[in-house]
Amino acid sequence: MIIKLTWYSGSDAVYIELSDKPFAYGKELDDKRHIDFAADHTPIGVELMNISSGVETTNLPEQKAIEDALDSRNIKVFVQKVLRTVPNPH
Repeated sequence: MIIKLTWYSGSDAVYIELSDKPFAYGKELDDKRHIDFAADHTPIGVELMNISSGVETTNLPEQKAIEDALDSRNIKVFVQKVLRTVPNPH
């Protein structure tokens, strides 16, 4: 559930608030994506940077809700497709 999306146009970033629980720690997924957590390890927010070039949503909490929120602001979304190799039975 998304509580609030804040767009920082001057820094080409958005912050998506997922919960009103207090911040305990953060985790950087890569140089463009950062997740904030509460003390109980619940994700409470997601910071996405360089959004003008599109946003990778793979491995984000509440991925579908975040994609919908970004889409509603006309922010391009990328989802990494994982190809699975099926072993040859012969």
